[in-house]
Amino acid sequence: MKTICALLIAVLLLSCEKRHAQSGAVVTTEKKASATKAEMLRAEIDMAAGELSIEGGGKDEVAAVFHTGAEDPVPNFKFDNTSFRARLVIDQRKSDSLTGENRWELSLPNNLSTDLFVNMGAGEAKLRLGSLDLRNVSLSIGAGKVSADFLGIPKRDYDVKIRGGIGECEVILPREVGIRAEARGGIGSIDVQGLERRNGAYENSEFQNAKVKIRLDVQGGIGEIRIRTR
Repeated sequence: MKTICALLIAVLLLSCEKRHAQSGAVVTTEKKASATKAEMLRAEIDMAAGELSIEGGGKDEVAAVFHTGAEDPVPNFKFDNTSFRARLVIDQRKSDSLTGENRWELSLPNNLSTDLFVNMGAGEAKLRLGSLDLRNVSLSIGAGKVSADFLGIPKRDYDVKIRGGIGECEVILPREVGIRAEARGGIGSIDVQGLERRNGAYENSEFQNAKVKIRLDVQGGIGEIRIRTR
């Protein structure tokens, strides 16, 4: 009887360890879609919480790598390339309770005129978008950290709007183009370098006569906003 009880306890302990190992595991899922037929791209990214990175890829395709917990659902990936205006939608249901890692790595084609919309509940966003042919960028994050790098030579004027609830936001802009930045923080600090205060905003000396302009609008609730030019 004692032997049987000991075996049962051992089996139970082994099964608990196995479940724990599975719940802590990370599953990697790759998604790709050809964008050769498109001329424009509308990308809509909706993430409940986690780590998000987006960058230009240089290829005629959209690529995503999702690192998620073994027991968590893989994000939805939808790409419509039926017309010259392609649409990418990557989202995650707010009702899903995440138990493990949630990290997304996205690559967008450089040759498409791109409108990018990102909505995050909480987490960290790292954007390296300077190689993309941007038209509009809109980023909203409830709580967390944003790092947005726009260094590059833009082909056209574009607007960037960033909204943050609680956390830090750092934006790096190319000094070779005209820049106008509006920055507002509820409770926190605003640190701007490389731009001068003019008419209620921050501008560089090239802004008025520049052929290409970037207009930045940053608003944070509680935290720190940093804007740099390079």
